[in-house]
Amino acid sequence: MQITILGKSYRVVEIEESSAPDMSGTNDRDAQTITVVKGLAKQAREDTLLHESLHVISDELCIGLTEAQVGQLACGMYSAGCRVKVVK
Repeated sequence: MQITILGKSYRVVEIEESSAPDMSGTNDRDAQTITVVKGLAKQAREDTLLHESLHVISDELCIGLTEAQVGQLACGMYSAGCRVKVVK
């Protein structure tokens, strides 16, 4: 599975569980991967993909969003119907 962010393909990797109990996803711009905890409910998975995509966008464009700002934007965008398109 993969998603495209700013013209770059990011591979979506599912893992059994996170090393941090309150974390459902991470991203690695150098490896161009987004990691998501397997078994998340559909809405939680979609929100996590949007959240991690916003981190990538912030970093790539040197915006410097904080974790709180990324979370707030992801929440607002998700509630407005924004979803990340995952290609299998």
